Amino acid sequence: MDRIKEQLNKYLSSEELIKALTVLPHYQEGLIEMPDRLTALIDVYKLYIPNKITLYVYNRLYMAILNSLEKKSTLLEVSLQNDNFRAIKGLKRYGLVGGLESFKITGTAGLGKTSSVQRCADIIADKILISQKPYREIIPILFIECVSDGSFKSLLYAILQGVDRLLGTNYFVANNYVTATTDALLAAVSNVLINHVALLVIDEI
Repeated sequence: MDRIKEQLNKYLSSEELIKALTVLPHYQEGLIEMPDRLTALIDVYKLYIPNKITLYVYNRLYMAILNSLEKKSTLLEVSLQNDNFRAIKGLKRYGLVGGLESFKITGTAGLGKTSSVQRCADIIADKILISQKPYREIIPILFIECVSDGSFKSLLYAILQGVDRLLGTNYFVANNYVTATTDALLAAVSNVLINHVALLVIDEI
């Protein structure tokens, strides 16, 4: 398991963390023409100055990923997968579908919640995938936009599509059939997340 965690960037704190989070676009001097100056204004959107909330978000995300990776390939994970398989087959199950922890980040619109999460994710893991050789790849952080129709089933399918996009798998196609119940789909998505995702982030839920 240590080999998996080593594929994350090292944990940062204090001034080192603030420096890593800060993004200051290059200042272009000598722009005289109006079109050039207007085009250069786009760099304003690349500017990022961390605040106390960003430091909190970074800590929560990093620890959540570490905690999730710690549970990979443990008896707990195998037990959850077996229990979810019973749910998919319509059999009696005894435990929770996920069995893992969750938390939420709330605040007024425009506060910078999404940008903070994305910036923290950038410095937590450079790699899109973490390899647990020889049998699986793990997505450190999977970002999913909450579906506009508010359907729980649509959200589950969106998660499968997000995993397929990064791993090149076909979980969405395999589980997209007319008779699929929400319970069975939830169990199937849970198994995919347990196998291949360290942290799931649902934006605008």
